[in-house]
Amino acid sequence: MTAAMTIRATVLMALMPDAGYGEVMSALLGDLVLVPWQRPYQVPGGKVLSTWRTALGPAPLAGRASEESSGLGAASRTGHFGSAGPDRRSRPP
Repeated sequence: MTAAMTIRATVLMALMPDAGYGEVMSALLGDLVLVPWQRPYQVPGGKVLSTWRTALGPAPLAGRASEESSGLGAASRTGHFGSAGPDRRSRPP
């Protein structure tokens, strides 16, 4: 497990609110589990994810959330939403 995987799993938990830790980890890792690794790979269980989330604390995602919300504010002021969607003002009538 890594800090990056923990952060991705935490974000994915918001997109899969009814899923348990094991389901989230399985969805995150997908077909990587099927790759013939040198040693057999096993999806980390809920205890592993919980321990990593506790160790990381809220700081990594708290900073990211403020960055994202400030970006959304700028997007709504300019009318440009990047890859989230086209600028509706530039559409032909």
